Amino acid sequence: MFNTVQELIISRSRIRPQAEVHLFTNTLFCADCGRGMHFKKNRKGYVCGNFNKYGSKACSDHFIKERELEEIILNDIKSFAQRMDLDNLIDRVIKQLESDTKNNTTRLSQVEQKIEKLKKQKVQLTSLFADKLLNSLYHH
Repeated sequence: MFNTVQELIISRSRIRPQAEVHLFTNTLFCADCGRGMHFKKNRKGYVCGNFNKYGSKACSDHFIKERELEEIILNDIKSFAQRMDLDNLIDRVIKQLESDTKNNTTRLSQVEQKIEKLKKQKVQLTSLFADKLLNSLYHH
């Protein structure tokens, strides 16, 4: 009996179709109340979630078509890209890299000179130490 009821429950449950995910789902918010905007398929756009759920007592009927929103954002991106002077940016990066390379080369040269100086001092000190050691052995 139990198994029959379980099979009936499974057979009678509706399988909901996978909800369509729209471009601005979970990223678009009402400017007035801050609630997420909900996509309405019949209107092909987004409406305030508060208004959608509770009506005009919660918020007003803010609505924007998805196509309009795409155009607005695309235009903003294009405008931003035009304001970025990529050639100037590339030139500045190249100049900075050249400057860094020159500074690093100079620093490397200084370090190599210091290493050579220390090597010479090591040879001199080793020689002095050996001379002193030999002198002390011969004089005893």
